[in-house]
Amino acid sequence: MKTLIIPDMHNKTAEAEHVIQKENPERTIFLGDYFDSFGEGIEFAHETAIWLRSSMQKPDTVHLIGNHDLSYVSNGLFPCSGFDSFKMWAIGRILGKEDWSKMVFHVWLDDWLCTHAGVSRQFFDNYSLGRDIRTFMKEEELEATKSIHSGSYHPFFHCTKTRGGFDRYPGILWCDYDEFEDMTGIKQIFGHTPDSKVRKSGNHICLDAHLVYYGVYENKEMVIRRSG
Repeated sequence: MKTLIIPDMHNKTAEAEHVIQKENPERTIFLGDYFDSFGEGIEFAHETAIWLRSSMQKPDTVHLIGNHDLSYVSNGLFPCSGFDSFKMWAIGRILGKEDWSKMVFHVWLDDWLCTHAGVSRQFFDNYSLGRDIRTFMKEEELEATKSIHSGSYHPFFHCTKTRGGFDRYPGILWCDYDEFEDMTGIKQIFGHTPDSKVRKSGNHICLDAHLVYYGVYENKEMVIRRSG
């Protein structure tokens, strides 16, 4: 199966659709952060919400939650930079609880772990409580989903002072690339921290380069391609 991995979009729906048409994948994984291109009006949020609702209805797509998306999924309980109530209102006219419930915090692509910002070693060591990585992610995914609706603060949402928070270890929505540490034997692909290039080191790939690059996984091989 040919799988396309699209990193942080921030309202670049046309660019994402161009890549999808170019690659014609059998499956597409979006790494989150669909909203908040900064300085945009509510019309951009509205148009992105329309696109996202249509995309989530397709059976061959997986949509991960990014830190910017969490702001709107939680109705402003967990806001981050770029969030405002006017955009939340525009998005809420299109996306409801049933739509948001289709989004997930992680997905496995064979032995590649896909999240928005990566699962850093220190974070996992502190919160895994002896569980293996697959059990940990499965069980904490359920707890994090409950937390959104209850307003409680799950470790997945943890943010350190690097990104304006106060937590000791960054969670999988907020782990800045400079904070990320590889876990032995675990291959990961994520976005969240933008740069002009894709960063590859050890067992991980940080794919966030303003949608200039994307990933294609086929025949057990991960390949990075340029969108232009």
